[in-house]
Amino acid sequence: MSIIIPGAPGQLRRLIINKTDGAFRNAIAFSISRRIGGIAPYTAPAAFYLNGAPQGTRLLIEHVGIEFLNARFGHKNFTFIRMKGGTREGHGSRWQTLTEHFNRKEIINVADTMAVIDLENLMRQYAAFLFCAVGDAFQGGIVKDDSSWSNGTNNRWFFVNWDMEDSFGKPLPNYFKTLG
Repeated sequence: MSIIIPGAPGQLRRLIINKTDGAFRNAIAFSISRRIGGIAPYTAPAAFYLNGAPQGTRLLIEHVGIEFLNARFGHKNFTFIRMKGGTREGHGSRWQTLTEHFNRKEIINVADTMAVIDLENLMRQYAAFLFCAVGDAFQGGIVKDDSSWSNGTNNRWFFVNWDMEDSFGKPLPNYFKTLG
């Protein structure tokens, strides 16, 4: 069975059914993120029934993973690292290579960073976090397009927003302290 969410590229085969208090804040924040050029999943509200019994309104969220990237870029050849709650799941060796690149430098400059990270994409993600007052930022996917890795084109890391349900509610934390 495939599911269609308006605006989402292609047909979805995996999604998240969200019933948390922040579900609809999530939808608004994802929309804002996409409008400023960030990468974020599409959503749709839905009446949810289980065995014929109404369970209330839920938010359908496009699942962020390799299929999500395939729908946008037309292939599945990605390194995908999940950032959630300070943990990093996925391709450990690539994450280690990325962090070592910056850890071994005494001074990090913009040109050096731009060679490794898509700063325009990163700044759009941060702008969405700041505008939406996301209380638990720095969650999402850190992605490397491995199809272009070998030929040197567009081979910088980029970011995908997810889990923005903690938006519009808390005072902003010190994001840069979180990165340490």
